Amino acid sequence: MIEAFFVIIVLVEHYSTRTGTLLKITFYCFCRRDEKPINIPTVLPTRTFLEKIFLLSEEFSKDNPRHIRMSRHLYDLEKLMDTEYGKDALKNIDLYSKIVNHRKNNYHLGYVDYSKHHPSTIAFTPPVDKMEKWNNDYRDMITNFIYEDKPKTFDELIKRMEELTGRLRDIEIDDNIIDNK
Repeated sequence: MIEAFFVIIVLVEHYSTRTGTLLKITFYCFCRRDEKPINIPTVLPTRTFLEKIFLLSEEFSKDNPRHIRMSRHLYDLEKLMDTEYGKDALKNIDLYSKIVNHRKNNYHLGYVDYSKHHPSTIAFTPPVDKMEKWNNDYRDMITNFIYEDKPKTFDELIKRMEELTGRLRDIEIDDNIIDNK
């Protein structure tokens, strides 16, 4: 019998602890849930909000960015941007800096210029030449993934992302928030 437990190393900033049980996967036999509750660190939406902005910015640094099932991140940003989590994320300069530097130092992608994650320069909306693909993806997401009676149109979603970009531009932050390691 082989048992597997999965451990993920994460940035230990901005999380809360929740009580739950582990799903213990036992190969060869069965799947069962451990009975003993444990404390599980869970990422807060404040951090997720910023991570999505950085993920999209990094994706658009590629010569040929992905688009399939990626518009969901724009949708999530739109849903979070006016909540306490979205507002708090844009006020928390320390968290912003820690996430950028964690991504740069631990998951460094050679094609990403992390200095462009600065609020004055970050770009996380699809480039004009990719809009049609992202629009089609969003349509697919609405049909198969997003369960909302009246979701925003893609154009409305992009306008909201422009509004969010404006909020980022309004952040007063040191130009040296990104480590030069």
